Amino acid sequence: MRQSNCSFYVSRMIASLLLIMPCMAAAQTEPTEQEESSPNDPASEDGSDLEPSSLDEEKKSVFDRFSSNGQALLYLTEFDRQPASDLNPGNVFARIPNQQVNAELRIDVSLDADACDGKVRLRGRHVTYTESAGLSEPERATEVFVNSGVFRCALGARAFASVGREVLMWGSGFYASPSNPFYFDTGKTDPVRELYGKDNYQIGGYINPNLTVTLVRNFRDGRLQPDKANYVPTTALKMDWVGDVTSGGIVASRTDDGVTRIGGYGTFIFSKAVLLYADAAYGRGLRGWYPTTGGSSLDWRLERRKLDRSNSAYTALIGGAYTFESGWTGTVEFLTGNEGYDRSERKAYEAAVSQAATVFMAGGAGSAEAAQLLGTALAPGLPYLGSDVAFIQMSRNEWNDKGDLAVRWTQSLSSGSGGTFSFSADYYLTGSVQAFALGAFNTGGERSDFGQLLRYSVLAGIRVYF
Repeated sequence: MRQSNCSFYVSRMIASLLLIMPCMAAAQTEPTEQEESSPNDPASEDGSDLEPSSLDEEKKSVFDRFSSNGQALLYLTEFDRQPASDLNPGNVFARIPNQQVNAELRIDVSLDADACDGKVRLRGRHVTYTESAGLSEPERATEVFVNSGVFRCALGARAFASVGREVLMWGSGFYASPSNPFYFDTGKTDPVRELYGKDNYQIGGYINPNLTVTLVRNFRDGRLQPDKANYVPTTALKMDWVGDVTSGGIVASRTDDGVTRIGGYGTFIFSKAVLLYADAAYGRGLRGWYPTTGGSSLDWRLERRKLDRSNSAYTALIGGAYTFESGWTGTVEFLTGNEGYDRSERKAYEAAVSQAATVFMAGGAGSAEAAQLLGTALAPGLPYLGSDVAFIQMSRNEWNDKGDLAVRWTQSLSSGSGGTFSFSADYYLTGSVQAFALGAFNTGGERSDFGQLLRYSVLAGIRVYF
C-alpha cells in the first residue's frame, strides 16, 4: 500500500510541474515591440486569424522549453559494525543494519523560459533494512521528496535572483571545502550518494564578465539533512572570479547564533598536467559540543561553550593534482585546523562517551542522561574530530570510454589517529546501463576518527539512465 501511494504522489508531482511551469514561463515572457498587435494588424487579439502552422509553432516552442532525464538505481550495502563501539552501545543509537537494499528513482526536470529558468530534482526511494538494532524482521521505509528545486530569473542584463532548495558547492577540493559555510563535505568521494539541498534565496550581480557578487540567505534546512540538530540559518556574501588559468572567490558568512567566518578558495592551472588549489576559512566562534565536567548522574556533560567571539577558528586545505600520460590522475590534499578537539578535549570526549555507554547499558536513574550525551556525541557539530588529515587519491575517468575507477587513502594525523581505505568504480554495460561498486575499510579501532561506528561498508548495484 505504501508503494502504491508513493507512485500516486510521484505522478501527481510530475503532472503538477508540467501544468504549472508552462504557466510560469508564459507569465515571465513579455511581447516585444515587433510581436505586439497594431491597430492595422489584421490578426484578432485572441489569435483566431493566425495561420494554424503559426499556432503549432507557438505551442511547440512552449513545450520545447522543458527537458528531463532520469535514473533508476538498485543497490545492496553491507555493513560491519564496530562490536565494542561506546558511541553506539547495542546499536541502539546509530541503528546500523547488517544489510540495506535501496531501490531509487531520480527524475530531473528543467524549464528554460527566456529570462527565467527552473530546475527540480524529484526523488523516490524504498529501503529495506535487515537486523537493524537487533530486529529479527526486516524494516522497510518509503520516501518521496524534492532533493532540490530552484527558480531563477535575470533582473536585467547584470543581475539575477533565485529561490529554492539547492546544494551550493565551489572549489576544487575533494575531501572538504572549508570556505563553504553550507557544506563542508563535498560529496565527491561517493558517486552514488547525493547531498541534500538546503532552502535559500539569492540575489547577485555581474560586475564584469569575470567577477560575480552574490548574497545568499539559507533560511531552512532540508527535510532529510543528516545533522538537523546542529543546523542554524546562515547568511553569506560571496564574490567569485573566473579567469583563464586562475579562479577563486571570497566568502563572508554569519550564522544566526553569531558565528562568523571569512573564507576563500582558489585554483591555479599550472600546466596541462598540474592543478594546484587551496580552500580556507578563519573566523570567530565555534559551534561544536565540548566536554565539560559536572553532569547530574555523570561526571561529564557536553556544552556549546565556544560560541562567543573570544574563540578564534581556522581551517585550511591545500591540494594538487597531476595527470599522467596514461590518463591516471594523482591527487594529494592536506587539511589542518582547530575546529576539532585538541588532545585534552579528545581525551575528555572519550572518557565522557565511555562512562555514558556503561551507565546506559546498566539502566537505572542515569540512563536518560547517558542517552542524551551519547546522542549529542554522535553528532558533536564539528567539521572534523581531530586537527590534521591527509588525503591521497588515484583516479582514472572514462577508462576505455566505459568506466571510472578511484582508490583513496584518508589518514588522521591527530590524537584520534586511524584511517580509511576506500574505492569507487563504475562500468557501462550498455549505453544506458551502468554497474557500480563502492567500499570503505576503516583502521584504528572504535576510538579512531573514522572507525567509531563501522569497520567496513561495501556497496554494489545497477544504475539505468533514461
